[in-house]
Amino acid sequence: MAFVEKRVPPKIFKRVREWMENHAILSVALPAILPPPMPLSPFVLAAGALKMSRKKFLNTFIISRALRHALAAWLGIHYGRHILRLWNSLSDKYATPVLIVIWTGILASCTFAFWKLYKTSRAVHPRSRRLAKPSNTTA
Repeated sequence: MAFVEKRVPPKIFKRVREWMENHAILSVALPAILPPPMPLSPFVLAAGALKMSRKKFLNTFIISRALRHALAAWLGIHYGRHILRLWNSLSDKYATPVLIVIWTGILASCTFAFWKLYKTSRAVHPRSRRLAKPSNTTA
């Protein structure tokens, strides 16, 4: 429990814990079904920290993931050829302009970064040059 509290922000952990206590099966099933922007790790960690039964967790998690991937496979089988046709027609028309825009952005970003680095390095005076001045005093 301490590991989870350390790794997950308190606000999120409190909400996850309350949800887990009230809806144990849904709290594992929904994040396992939803696509990647939905965080899964806090719910899995909370299920372990709150001592959800292993059998209930595994059954829920396996069924949820199987449903998610079965849906993705069905979408690929049903719409795959149409999506590929659309992708190929769009890439024939717009691949070159898109690549030009992307590479221009990359080169402009690199140029800006090097310019800022050069400007910063010119503004900084090393202390070693000031301290290394020879003195005319003899001991």
